[in-house]
Parts: sequence; structure tokens; C-alpha cells
Amino acid sequence: MDTLASAYDLKTIRIPTETKDGKVQVQAYLLPSENEITNHHKAEGPEAVNRALDLIGLHGKRNETQGLFIYRHDRLIKWGGWHQMWETNDEKTKLARVVVNFGRDLDDSLKINISKQIVQLPQQLQAEIKKIADVARRDSQKKYRKEAPLPPPPPPIPPTARGPGQGPGPTAGPRLPTPPGPRGKPPGPPEQSPRIALKTVKTDKFFWKLTKGITGEVAVQVSDLDPSLSALVKQIGNDPSAIAHLASFLGGLDKVEVQKQLMVGRGE
Repeated sequence: MDTLASAYDLKTIRIPTETKDGKVQVQAYLLPSENEITNHHKAEGPEAVNRALDLIGLHGKRNETQGLFIYRHDRLIKWGGWHQMWETNDEKTKLARVVVNFGRDLDDSLKINISKQIVQLPQQLQAEIKKIADVARRDSQKKYRKEAPLPPPPPPIPPTARGPGQGPGPTAGPRLPTPPGPRGKPPGPPEQSPRIALKTVKTDKFFWKLTKGITGEVAVQVSDLDPSLSALVKQIGNDPSAIAHLASFLGGLDKVEVQKQLMVGRGE
């Protein structure tokens, strides 16, 4: 689904603290409409369409989940709603999402409680977020006005049983037999790995950066600070398996803060 969702420019907002300015990263997203999802997956059949609609709508709660997805140190702590910036969730803005991510150094400024489930956004931060969110909300309204909602695809028609003296019931055309699943366990939909997007960027703020979007996709950004790493990305190209291995390797380095040491060494 990440190929259908639109990401707006990432913005960094500084929040003053007693020691230094904290940084809040804000990025808006526009989710695909029901029409776009249906058209994208219709070749795969009704079940694939229903599965995609269910996933992007968080099990039928697309309207309730519009708004802010707030992360503390890359961990989701609160999602849904516009935090008093707008009074209600409008049906026409249900495709708009805004990811807000900040570090532990802003716990006091944002009134984070012990359970990490309550957060209060300062007025200065709300004003900046509202400017970013307003663009995605207006684009969501344009999609809503342009496209009439589609009814959900009908479920597959089961074979009609025949009783004594009855002819065959209506059918939906020839049906392929379903291979049996493991004994004692009903078959389910195949598990899908998250999609990974790899791109190079020009920046001196990081060697690499891994982010996870609200729809489950993983974005890997690699700068040109390390020529060897840049050359490796060019060699990989669009190989999904190689990209997945690179993302896993860089994620492991992040867990032990290798990049932090590289940036310190670069500053010296």
C-alpha cells in the first residue's frame, strides 16, 4: 500500500528546553481512496481487495484513525484525532494522517506521563502541525468530492447445494479447487513482508536512516557521506532481496548506536 500513499515533505520543529532545543519531526501522509485501492488490487480478485481495504482502514476504523500518529523515540504512543486543532473527525478528511516523532529529551515539555500514553502538545507545536496537516486535509477533501465511495466487493458466491429433484443452482463461473491446508488448521491468507523503499539523499545529518510508515512500509535513506555505502546502494539497484538484507543490517547497527559513533568521529 505504500506505493499508493502520498508522503509530504518532512519538517523539523524546534522546541526550547532548559538545556537545549528539542527536535520534533512532522510529516503528513495522504492515504489512497477506496476507488484507488479497488482499482489497484482488482486483478487479484475480491478477497485481495477486501484484505487491502481492511488493512489500510485499520479494520473499518479509517474515519476514527485520521489525524496524528505520535511517536516517542520511534515508538507509537498515541494515534487518531486532531488534538483540539479541529473539533471533530470529518468524513471528508479521513485520508489525512500526520506522523509526529520526538525524543526523550522532550518528555517534560510535552507532559509525557509514566505510562507514556498521555501527551500534551504546546501551542507553538500545534500551530506548526496544523499548517502541515491542513494541506493533507484539503487534499483528502478533494479526493472525497472527486470520487464517489464504492460499495465493498461482494463475497465469493458459494456452490449451491442440490436436493432431491432439484437442478443445479446459479454459479459464478468455473471455480478452481482449493488445495487443502495443514490437517487441523484452517488455511489463512499468506503473510506478506513489509515493503521496503531504498533511496539515496544528499545530506550531512546522517549516514543512513530507517523509518517505518503508518501503513507498514519501511523507508531506507542513504546519504553520500560514506562513498562505500553509496556505491553499495547503486550496486543493489532494485533487488528486493538485497534491499531487505541491507535494511536488516542497518537496523542492527542502529540498535547498538553505531551511526552515532560514526557521526561523532566525523565531527572530530
